[in-house]
Amino acid sequence: MTDDNRTPAETMDDWADRAAEMATEFPHAAGHYRTVSRYWREGAAQAREVQP
Repeated sequence: MTDDNRTPAETMDDWADRAAEMATEFPHAAGHYRTVSRYWREGAAQAREVQP
């Protein structure tokens, strides 16, 4: 899921996508994975703000 040519924001977006997928794969923990996905998205947005 990581690639040396990707920005941190792109990598965080990948992890957010995966967490969203896991919310559907594991319904008993869907709330947790939705929260994790949201935090990764917020981190990606912040990383985009500070990229040169």
